[in-house]
Amino acid sequence: MKRIAAKCFLFSFFFFLGSVYSNAQKITGIWRGFFITEDGDRYKLEFQIDNSANFSSGVSYSYLDVRFYGKATMTGSFSKTTKNLKIREIKTVEVKSLFGGRTCIMNYNLSYSKSGREEFLEGTYLGKDEVKLGPNPYEWGSCGGGKVFLRKVATSDFYVEPFLKGKIKNVPLLINQ
Repeated sequence: MKRIAAKCFLFSFFFFLGSVYSNAQKITGIWRGFFITEDGDRYKLEFQIDNSANFSSGVSYSYLDVRFYGKATMTGSFSKTTKNLKIREIKTVEVKSLFGGRTCIMNYNLSYSKSGREEFLEGTYLGKDEVKLGPNPYEWGSCGGGKVFLRKVATSDFYVEPFLKGKIKNVPLLINQ
């Protein structure tokens, strides 16, 4: 009888541990915050990420105010062991800019962390001039770089992308999102 109880305890313990660990680093969802350029300009940033088996896809929204707004598709990978997320924007799908001129796509190198119930992605980015047709001759950094700060949130400043419908449960509802 003691063996059965011990086996049940061990099974329950490892099941609990596994469920806690698997829920601790789910990056699927909505992440909102900002990035700061090398020049000190601060842009708002939102990611909507679908993470399946260490491969991520999604969209990014970056915006200043009425002067600039951009939406891009993105791809990347997440390592649970290092808690590192690498995201590369593929192409812009919407851009509105009073500045005119060039558009940039970004390459992000982010670290995942958790404090209490809040989850964060922080790191750096490098921008690259976007070329719509043909190969891209530009290097990452040709559009500058800077720092990124994001927090997982329950709602979007935009509409929730179809790939996230039904996948963004159990996000803590926090004051002042």
